[in-house]
Parts: sequence; C-alpha cells; structure tokens
Amino acid sequence: MKKIKKIVTGLIVVVLLSVSVNLPIYAEQGLSQQENETSLLRASTESTLLFKYVNKYGEELGQQQVTGKKGTSKLVLHLYFDGYMFINPENYTLPDEDKTVEILLEYDTSYLSWLSIIPVDESGKQLTRPVLISGENGSTTDIQYPKIKGYKAPQESFTHRFKYAPYEYQPDEMKVVYEQIPSTVTIDFYDEISNESIITVTKQFFADPSKVIQIPFPEVPGYGRYSDSISLIIAGDHFVRIPYYRKDININVNYVLENGVPIQTQMMTLLYLDPYEIELETFDAYDVVSVDTNGFGLVGTTPPENQTFTVTLKLKTITNTVVFHDDQGNEIYTTEVTGNYGETVEVKAPEIAGYDTSSLIETVTFKEQGKVIQASSVAQRKPFTILVEYITKAGNVIQSRSFTTTFLDAYAINIESVVGYKFDKILGDRLLSGTMPAEDFKIQILLEEVLPDTYQVVFDTQEGSAVETQSVEVHQKVVKPQDPVKDQYQFAGWYRDPELSEAWNFDTPVTQDTILYAKWIKHNIEKPIEPANPTEPTSPVTSDKTDTLPKSESQTLPATGLSNNNSFMIVAVALVSVGLSFMFIDVRRLFNKLIKK
Repeated sequence: MKKIKKIVTGLIVVVLLSVSVNLPIYAEQGLSQQENETSLLRASTESTLLFKYVNKYGEELGQQQVTGKKGTSKLVLHLYFDGYMFINPENYTLPDEDKTVEILLEYDTSYLSWLSIIPVDESGKQLTRPVLISGENGSTTDIQYPKIKGYKAPQESFTHRFKYAPYEYQPDEMKVVYEQIPSTVTIDFYDEISNESIITVTKQFFADPSKVIQIPFPEVPGYGRYSDSISLIIAGDHFVRIPYYRKDININVNYVLENGVPIQTQMMTLLYLDPYEIELETFDAYDVVSVDTNGFGLVGTTPPENQTFTVTLKLKTITNTVVFHDDQGNEIYTTEVTGNYGETVEVKAPEIAGYDTSSLIETVTFKEQGKVIQASSVAQRKPFTILVEYITKAGNVIQSRSFTTTFLDAYAINIESVVGYKFDKILGDRLLSGTMPAEDFKIQILLEEVLPDTYQVVFDTQEGSAVETQSVEVHQKVVKPQDPVKDQYQFAGWYRDPELSEAWNFDTPVTQDTILYAKWIKHNIEKPIEPANPTEPTSPVTSDKTDTLPKSESQTLPATGLSNNNSFMIVAVALVSVGLSFMFIDVRRLFNKLIKK
C-alpha cells in the first residue's frame, strides 16, 4: 500500500508542475491544452516528437508524445518518475517532415529539489514565465540568472542550496528584480572616398516605439555633410553609417621680401587629406631666407582649413671664382668672391712668390651663381740667382760661380774642375738641375784634396849643418836625422813652425809636405860668484840670455875645439861646483845658529 501511495503522490506532483508551467502559455494563446492539441492534430503541417524515458540499465520508464507545427520550437516538460532525478524542461525543435521522431532520455536514480526563478521589473511586473532549476536534495550550486533582452540581472550568478524535499514538495520560488537596459544607437560617420570611419557617435535611449528621436550630425573639420540630422524610432539597438564628403582646401604661398614687400603669390586647390608637394619658385635675384608653413610643411597631407604659407626672400648672394694666370698660361692664383646680385667689385691678386702681380686686377659683376672667370691680365715671372760654391772639408771656398734664371725655367749646373781637388758630394738637398724656385739659393759642392803618394819633409837647420830632405810615404813617420851642429850653439830639437813654439813628435805620421825648423841654444855658461853675505846666498851671474834646454833624445853642443865628451865634462864640473857652493852656504847657516844657542 505504501508503495502505491508513493507512486500516486509522485504522479500528482508531476501533474501539478505540468499544469503550473503550461498555464501561462495556454493563457497567452487563448486555448486550453486540449484545444491546442486537437488543433495541431487537424493541421496538415504538424509533426511529432516521441520521448522515451529509460533508466541507466535501458529499462523503459515511460513515454511522452509532443505534437506541433513542423520546424517550430516547443518547451517540453518531462515526466517525473518516483525515485529518479527530474529532467529540467527544455525547448525542442519539431521535425520538418510529417513523421514521428523518437528521443531517448535516461533518468538518474536520485531525488531532486526545484527552484522557480520569476523575473520582474522594478514595478514588480513579471517579465517572463518562471524558470525552473533542479538540483540534488541538499546540494549547493552556482546558478546563472536567466538572460532577458532589454534587462539586466542584479549580477551574473548566485549560489543556491537545494532543500531535502519530500515527494509532495513544491518548487521554491525566487523573484528577481531586473533593471531595464537602454537601447544603444551607434552612428558611424565615414569618409565617402576611403570608406574609413571618421567619427563614431553612440547614444542610449529607453525603447519607446511611439516616439521619433532626432539625432543631430556633428561638425568634422575638413568634411562636409549631406544632411544635418537623422530621425529614428527606438525599438532596440541601432547601427547606422552616414557618409561625409571632403571639402576643397585652398593653399596660398606668398613670396615677400624681408621688409614685407610682396613679390609673387602661388595658389593651389586640393581636397582635404589629398597629398600635396609644393615646389617653391626660384628667382635669379633672390634667395629664400625662411619658409613659414604653419607647421604643415612643403610636403604633406592637405589640412582641414585653408592655409597661407609665407616665403621670405632677400637679395641673392652670388659667389664666383676668379682664376689668374702667368705669362705661360699656368694657373697661379684662384679665389672666390662673393657679393649681392648685380653688385660689381674689383678683384686683386695678392703677392705671389716668383711673380710680379702688381697688374693682376679683374672686374666682376655678380649675375650668375658659381661662374668661373678667367682673368684677362697675366703675371710676369721674376728672375732669381743660383750661387755655386766649391768648398773644402775645412769650409774654405776654393771658387764660386753665379747664374741667373727666370722662375719656373729649367736650370742645369755643370761641376767645374779645380786643380788639386776632386768632387766629393753636394751639400744639402739642392739639385744640380731642376725648375727654378721663387728664391735665390746656393749650391755647395764639397771637394776632396787630391793627395800625392809621398810627402817632402825639409829640414831647415837655421844656419846649422845641412840635413838631407826626406821623401815620406803618406801617413808614415819621418826618420829622425842626425842632429845638426852650429858653432857656439847647442842643438835643442826640431820644431814645426818658424816661431819654434811646437816641437815635432817623430812618432807623428806625415800628412802633408812639411818643413821642420832647428832650434839652437847659445853655448855660454859661467862660474857662480861667491855670495857677499855668508848668511844669504847671492844668485850667480849669468849672461843676459838664458835658454832652458828642452828634453831631447840626443843633444849636441856646438863645436869648441873639444870633443863632445870633454864639453860634457866641463858642464858637469861647473854644475857640481854650483851645488857645493849652495851646500857650503847652508852649512854655514846651520853652524851659526848652533853657536847662538
């Protein structure tokens, strides 16, 4: 009995749910469900959906047949079976053909709870029929608010916990207040040439089919419009495209002097946004000082408004080149001269080494930029002198010659022969031949003395006995001869100069013809006189002339009738006597001192 009671109760709930959901539909159509089904069965355009409900094992739980107009959509309330989860109502499309299509649905074995969402506006008016949402008993889930055109839910979703409901449980109801959303009107104003958007205007209105809305068109720089506004009935969102045309734009270029005096005007007319390139006028007499294009430039895109560009001019500065030549046609001086257009100046050449430039003057009138002017006057070349000196290694000038040659002419110097010398080299960096520079200059030719195979060494005995002349090979030593003799004189050596100031060293190689001079000392030695005062010695009396004997390897006294050895003995005795006299004086002094003590 209990099982039968549960089945009956479940059927009652399903029937009640079906009636509560379909009542608004039947009310809107003005027909009862029975009348609607009867009408559909009679129509020739109807088709049928046959729903078969099974459990997960494939066992059939029941069937439901839905009939309607072919190809239309219909909300189907599925049957409820005790012990199985309820399947939410769903929209199904009826077949396009006159036939029955079977749909198999599987039920889960679970008990469900239901939530009925009722959308209303701010005044409480119901916007649509309730939306049933099912869930397992006691479960919590996120539920999306139903979407209603023209209205906005409080939020995207909410969290709901389904109750543990008995079979007799009726769905919970939840009223949700929706905010009305205004309709959006979007107007895209576009360039009719490029078809690109210029500006987009978006406005919002609440839908009201009974009113006509007037929307004005905006002003857009550089564009014209065919009308000033558009009229619309707002029944939903709108998107409209309106074409704009490009205006004609004038660009004027005024050419003026720095003092504001106008010279010329250049004009052009273009469509807005068209590319442009302005080529400035050129003038023979004027140069451009500045160009004011109001920030747009001479090359660019046509601006949205008429423009006047200003080009400021000044008298042109002309630069010419003047070329001066010499009497052979060679370019010797080039200069640039600058002046204002139409001005006349005289150009003078500066002093140029090697030339007489006093007559180099050219008159220039500035008319043509970059003109090269060949001067009519020419410069004469100056003459210059070459001094050629022949010098020895000691720096002595043997002979010299001078030559005069005009600047830039060729010159050639022939080396002359000099007796006793031969050419060695040219001093410095001057050449014996070349082109005459713009200055006097000197060429020094170094000569090398031509040396003989032997040198003659002559012995001048100065009235002494003769000594034979010797021939000595170059860089060899002279052989010392036997000392000469001279009556009453002692030979004192050989000297290389007549003044007898430099004694000759016989170890010195001979490098030239040489004369050696004999030196003599008069032979006159006397005994010293006894001192007048025994305590102080008296200097010995000698002749007026006293010569000191120089050191020599061999000295020979003049002939005295004695042999050389006897003469030497006499001199030695005299020297010993003098020494003894000095010793005697010193002994006497010492003896006197001892007595006094």
